[in-house]
Amino acid sequence: MVENKSLLWATVGVLSGAALLYFLSKDNGPKLAYDPKVHSDERMFELMDELMLEYGCILVRHYNLLMRLKEQSTFEKQMLSDLKV
Repeated sequence: MVENKSLLWATVGVLSGAALLYFLSKDNGPKLAYDPKVHSDERMFELMDELMLEYGCILVRHYNLLMRLKEQSTFEKQMLSDLKV
């Protein structure tokens, strides 16, 4: 009898977890449609070029900051972890 109750509660728990996972994974946001006029390869390449430029600027800025600190002899190991985002 105890084993049947335990099995019943385990089944209820698994089914409840599955239902919770199903409802949390549903996307109720707006449905997006593919528009070939807007979503083109050229636009994607433009965005990738902009991102590459931005990341390059961030890397150069951090490198210049580290070199300036090293020249001033104020560089500490702790500063590296402070630069992490």
